[in-house]
Amino acid sequence: MQKAIAAHLIPSELGTPFEGGYFNGLYLENGQERASIIAGPEGILKGIWLPDYKSVPGARSFTDSLANTIAMAEAGSELAQEALALRIGGKDDWGIAAFFILDMAYRNFKPTVQKNYCGWLDGVNPVSVPPQLLYTPDFPAQTRIEAFREGGKLALPAKWIVSSTESSEDDAYGQTFHNGCQGLNGKGYEGFAVAVRSVAVAH
Repeated sequence: MQKAIAAHLIPSELGTPFEGGYFNGLYLENGQERASIIAGPEGILKGIWLPDYKSVPGARSFTDSLANTIAMAEAGSELAQEALALRIGGKDDWGIAAFFILDMAYRNFKPTVQKNYCGWLDGVNPVSVPPQLLYTPDFPAQTRIEAFREGGKLALPAKWIVSSTESSEDDAYGQTFHNGCQGLNGKGYEGFAVAVRSVAVAH
């Protein structure tokens, strides 16, 4: 079982190299505080969520990226299988970002200067630490971290990025990374995905 990391060892700055990737903030999962880690460029994938439009009950978590990805892979998702095969920074427990984890990545590492889309419940994230409310046109702004800005070596694609969180037998949740618009995409749509992992925080 993976050991928890002492709170004083968690980076204080977003984007700090950490645990095989880059620190993507803190969140709560089943009452446990966890640190999110986003992979570098080798963890940016592209593919189809699932070619068969069928329900994947094990992929409905908004936070547990790895569990979702395992369920996707078992259902036949080549995209998920590719994610599970990743070995980055000496770590082998990468999964496709769940919906709330993907939102954290946009909020923390927005690549563009474009104003944010503000509709639906875009930006509401009750599990991030601290919890976050709706986006505004100007918040989040483009990341201050040069490497994560559009054109930078760590920049996330300014495109639609799918999460590992299923909405229905037909759709999964996702988000555009040029303006933050959140919504659904058909599982047969070919899009980008981002690999993440997490570690428990011990206080």
